[in-house]
Amino acid sequence: MARCAVVVTPYHGRGGLVGKLINCIYLIMGYAAFLSLAWRRSWDIIQCRDEIGGAWLVQLASLFGTSIKSYWLSFPFPESSMEEASRSRGLKKRALQIRGWLGEWLLYRTGLKLVDHVFVQSEQMKRDVARYGISPSKMTSVPMGVQIREEDIGEYSSLRPRSERLVVSYLGTLTTGRRLDFMVRVIAEVRKIVPDAALLLVGAAESQAERSLIFDEADRLGVSDAITITGFLPRAVAWEKLRESFVCASPFFPMFILNSTSPTKLVEYMALGMPVLANEHPEQSLLIAESGTGKCVAWNEAAFAEAIVSMWTNADETLRNATKGPAYVLENRSYRAIGARVYDQYKSLLRTEAERSLVA
Repeated sequence: MARCAVVVTPYHGRGGLVGKLINCIYLIMGYAAFLSLAWRRSWDIIQCRDEIGGAWLVQLASLFGTSIKSYWLSFPFPESSMEEASRSRGLKKRALQIRGWLGEWLLYRTGLKLVDHVFVQSEQMKRDVARYGISPSKMTSVPMGVQIREEDIGEYSSLRPRSERLVVSYLGTLTTGRRLDFMVRVIAEVRKIVPDAALLLVGAAESQAERSLIFDEADRLGVSDAITITGFLPRAVAWEKLRESFVCASPFFPMFILNSTSPTKLVEYMALGMPVLANEHPEQSLLIAESGTGKCVAWNEAAFAEAIVSMWTNADETLRNATKGPAYVLENRSYRAIGARVYDQYKSLLRTEAERSLVA
């Protein structure tokens, strides 16, 4: 019978020096547990996820008899440190730069060259990592997906009646980093042509700063009456709320460290059979081009507003195109489909290793 073991390093949420020291201790304990498992039993595959020095750890653990060394990278952590350094000053800036440079060396320039296979978040991340001399043939992209079943397809892909009101919705956290004042400006532009258009934010604004970012801009533009924030909703309830709108938006601020990510909300919208609108981004552009379920435009308030009005004006065509979404997601971005591809990749690695052993 196949066996699997997982080591999850705890994380202490307390800030400051004490919190950092506690997390360092947790990290050392996690490394020790990882190596202990590798020492006690010979594994077919050993893998580490997202630890900057994790590829080196896998290399060390493999000395105990592991056949295949693997690493899973879900975010460009060294680049993130450098990006944060560009917005910092003084000692903090220098510390972040050192962390970024060290991370680049440990991860890209040396670590990933030690392992047999690398799982990355997206095709764009594969291209980014390949620039450091890592062969694309030893990388597999594993994008984000959603839970959708074949029995859901009929319901979600059925043609919905045209909404009586143009409601643009957004699903997700409303943190300031999401820059949702952008969507406030978009709806203000839309209302110049469709006066009763509204913006539905399905998520929670948990801090005053988050609410202020949205409503201060709405007050300035005179569209406060057009903004609704639902607060936190369970996923099933949130999905039903989205279906009360006409089009779902996925604004993703264009910056290098986000280019290689794989947004989930766009896939969720498509799974529901909703018309979608997103800004140009490697993953979002790919999804919309392949599925034909919506529009992809530049990160620009006027471009978003023009696209929304166009979709509303041509509502019948917009809704028909959206019905393609559920089937596309089931085949390409459901957890079942993604899991099957990852499983097949592991089997391929094991088969290759077995063939190599026979030749030897």
